[in-house]
Amino acid sequence: MPILSPRTNTAAVFVAVFLLLSTGCWNSPEDALGGTGDSVKEEQASDEETPAQDPASQEDPHCLTNGCPNILLIVSDDQGWDDVGYHGSWIETPNIDSIADNGVQLERFYVNAICNPTRAALMTGRSAIDLGTQYSQGTLPGDEYTIAERFRDAGYDTGIIGKWSLGARSPQLPNDQGFDYFYGHLQALINYFSHDYIAGPDWWRNRDLIDEPGYTTTLLGSEAVRFINERDPSNPFFLTLSFNAPHSPIQIPSWAKLKYRQPICIVSTCFTRCSISGEQRCDFARMVELMDTQIGAVLDTLDQRESRTTPS
Repeated sequence: MPILSPRTNTAAVFVAVFLLLSTGCWNSPEDALGGTGDSVKEEQASDEETPAQDPASQEDPHCLTNGCPNILLIVSDDQGWDDVGYHGSWIETPNIDSIADNGVQLERFYVNAICNPTRAALMTGRSAIDLGTQYSQGTLPGDEYTIAERFRDAGYDTGIIGKWSLGARSPQLPNDQGFDYFYGHLQALINYFSHDYIAGPDWWRNRDLIDEPGYTTTLLGSEAVRFINERDPSNPFFLTLSFNAPHSPIQIPSWAKLKYRQPICIVSTCFTRCSISGEQRCDFARMVELMDTQIGAVLDTLDQRESRTTPS
């Protein structure tokens, strides 16, 4: 279910949260800026061939002179309708709940059964079938005009932090598809600690493979905080924070397992057991809660650096 939380002034932030597998996407990438742009890069390029006119005689098409809102799009992966606190779940998500409480909840959005085609639709506003990405390993065609390119062409700094899963080779990489900055992984799933995919390491900064220790959810939240703190404040930003959590594999730090578990001793053997649901469900819940903690850190950073007032 998408949650949209608009902010109203120049230094403001528009926050959107998409919980994949029970959510939806933009009707079109142009909807975000109210335009009617073309769907592929070749058509956009043909427009750019028009001779430039005197800027003094033209109205600023980018709204930069009047101020554009910053856009933060937060995406979770394989999180269901009943996996957030504001829907009555026992999973504690106070930060996601706060966005829902102060924003607009769109409860009738439907998506594909798996994440790749949903991500492709989210990036382009087009049907996954039209894109040829309706299957789990579908990649985004390199000539598609993405929402990131739309924002970049409007003068925004663009970044994606987290899971991409729409192609691991050029011209399907994030930096080829409109994002100035990329940090995260390219494949559908990775080990949360080693950052390995089936074929080996899959942890990147732009086009460079990097070796960086840490739990992926924490790393992604920290990188989003850094992006916001170190950005050029004279330019608006469009940042997609795309968590791989709580997608499989179900993995959490050992210290995080203590919540929802009770110690049990049989004779001289002691162990812990999930006190609420099945073992994997308890770990899944903690994955969601750890992600929510990182979302809170990002929102706190925005509160410190930007204005986040929601219209009543």
